[in-house]
Amino acid sequence: DSAVRNMQLGGRNYAKDTASVKEGSAYLLSEYRVGAPWVAGVDYTISFVLGSEAPDMVVYLYVDGWSASDTAIRAEGTPTQGADGLYYARYSATFRTTQERIDLSVKRIAGGNGGFRLYKQRRVGGNDQGRYVLSRVMLERGNKPSDWSLAPEDVDDKIESKAKEAKGHADTNLTKANTHTDNAVSALERK
Repeated sequence: DSAVRNMQLGGRNYAKDTASVKEGSAYLLSEYRVGAPWVAGVDYTISFVLGSEAPDMVVYLYVDGWSASDTAIRAEGTPTQGADGLYYARYSATFRTTQERIDLSVKRIAGGNGGFRLYKQRRVGGNDQGRYVLSRVMLERGNKPSDWSLAPEDVDDKIESKAKEAKGHADTNLTKANTHTDNAVSALERK
């Protein structure tokens, strides 16, 4: 009963630019900007799908960029090996951050609303520089991970980009039509 009462569902992805799959072989998985300001003392949940060379990977989230981890993020279940040889699982964790770390995030991670970085490490030591595939990154307020979605800012950017593209095509076609009309009028005037 109290578990249901204490559940906080988010649903809005605060992490921007999460539509693409990130691949690499470094300790730093990726850095993300947030689309709305962080709020100190509020529950946030981070979730994503990670494929890595080792099934015992732990990912650390740093709101301030690099000084201290805000949370350790572990696989929700046992990772399964994919056809590419990597071990895949969904990872998630709930955490809170402080105003001091938020201020450092804004200062260190490209200003604006700040952001966060994800770093990977093997649980049992060993090399953490192996190949990885990271996708479906979702940062949301609340304590229960939900399905991945684009950040609203990313949706707005896509709409704006398509509108500019459509306007560009319309302007080009109008210019062509005007040129064709001018040429036709000139030809008639010469007759």
